[in-house]
Amino acid sequence: FTDIVSTLSPKKTSDMLDRLYSAFDGLCRKLHVFKVETVGDAYMAVTNLVEEQAADHTGRIAEFAMAASAAAEATLIDLDDPSVGTVRLRIGFHSGPVVANVIGSMNQRFCLFGDTVNTASRMETTSAPGRIHCSMRAATLLAQQSPGIPLLARGSIVVKGKGEMETFWVNEGGSSAFLLSPPPGVPDDSAHPPPVPEGVSPHPRSKKPQTSLKGRLLGHARDAAAPKVDGATFGTPAPPWRGGWQVS
Repeated sequence: FTDIVSTLSPKKTSDMLDRLYSAFDGLCRKLHVFKVETVGDAYMAVTNLVEEQAADHTGRIAEFAMAASAAAEATLIDLDDPSVGTVRLRIGFHSGPVVANVIGSMNQRFCLFGDTVNTASRMETTSAPGRIHCSMRAATLLAQQSPGIPLLARGSIVVKGKGEMETFWVNEGGSSAFLLSPPPGVPDDSAHPPPVPEGVSPHPRSKKPQTSLKGRLLGHARDAAAPKVDGATFGTPAPPWRGGWQVS
């Protein structure tokens, strides 16, 4: 982005970002992804925040990331000089809990807070142009929700403020089925559920908390996953997995 800005006038830079972000906005409406904010070259969005999307939030954000990458590659940097080329995105995402709130008393902005947002940002900064990068947690959820999307293990990398993390490239490589098996040495509890005490229903009816839209937006904690597109972060909350909550 810095290289692009150095070669374009401020007006042309503004025009390019307007065309690019308008395309992203259209994808948000189509895929029911919630746009949080844009800051310079950063576009931040989230799933499973203002709509209940627990069953497919990570798959939805991955679809958004892939569509956003394709839209960027179709966006000319300079309409007056097509030879300059098109935009290439560096994308990253993560899944975990966030708190949403509107802060301040002037020029108020809706913001997301939590380590999930920080981790998503790190997934973006350690990504590469034209590629989509995600954490182990997001990859595991993606394999469950959208097994048809390929995943390629990147291996362990050092992430600023996080230490070593196992990460993955999205829409590259082969089947993600290997992520659905429990790690070596960890029994698969789903195959051997614990005994149910006498007199207790094996399938208790869970009580789903009822929250208003205001409650979700203002200070309501949600387990979400956040990805980031070359300065853009997307996010999605995570549902229960193997009997317990996925937490960051």
